[in-house]
Amino acid sequence: MANELPYFRFTVQAWQNGKISIEDYALKGLFIDVCGYYWVQDCSINLAMLEKRFKDAKDLLCQLLELEIIKKNQDSVSIDFLDKQFDLLSGKRQKRANIKLSQRVIQKQVGERQ
Repeated sequence: MANELPYFRFTVQAWQNGKISIEDYALKGLFIDVCGYYWVQDCSINLAMLEKRFKDAKDLLCQLLELEIIKKNQDSVSIDFLDKQFDLLSGKRQKRANIKLSQRVIQKQVGERQ
């Protein structure tokens, strides 16, 4: 997904009014870095990957988890607003792929009849 859509939606209102808005700049900076890493990994990372990638910021990672800005689900982690975008875009991508496949099948059938 990251190659097909190398960016995610960033809404200023959510940033200014969300849980992260009252945190210090260090935590905000780490969070946006984590968001980028999470997106590039197709919204599928585990806690070990996150801790390894951001090994110099383990205390800040713990704060993000404790504040539930980043959520831990057993061994994996999730970021709600990115998961929603990923699911929406994945669904649209799948629909486009199905349409293209249907078009190829129809073209093949038409070619065979001729």
